[in-house]
Amino acid sequence: MPEAPLSGFRLLVVEDDQDTQEALRAVFEMKGAAVTTAGSALEGFQSFLRLRPDVIVCDLGLPGADGYALIRQIRELPPVMGGSTAAGLEGAPVDGPSEQLRRSDGVCSAHGGQTMVGGHPEDPLSRPEGERE
Repeated sequence: MPEAPLSGFRLLVVEDDQDTQEALRAVFEMKGAAVTTAGSALEGFQSFLRLRPDVIVCDLGLPGADGYALIRQIRELPPVMGGSTAAGLEGAPVDGPSEQLRRSDGVCSAHGGQTMVGGHPEDPLSRPEGERE
């Protein structure tokens, strides 16, 4: 029997909707990942510092601070503390000349610390604040 594709990966899912949080947990665990969940940006950051996950899957709209703020806070950490951890933002639009992706409900894969938006590598934090939503 082949090994589960996410076996050995530690994922942090930051999502305030309980049903979505549990659905993501179930899918990632079924694929072999060890999953921790958080319901807010603050809880997500605290969990991140404690667990040092391999990948973060983060909702864009969180209570208190949005997903961009959480990822920015993590990116400001030195690499030894996890500042280059791969991250995916759920629900973020990708602006391009011929494409517009309205929602990402898929799996984020590790791409050397890149942020994944809508399944595509992007650095949304370099975009002006008004273009992030």
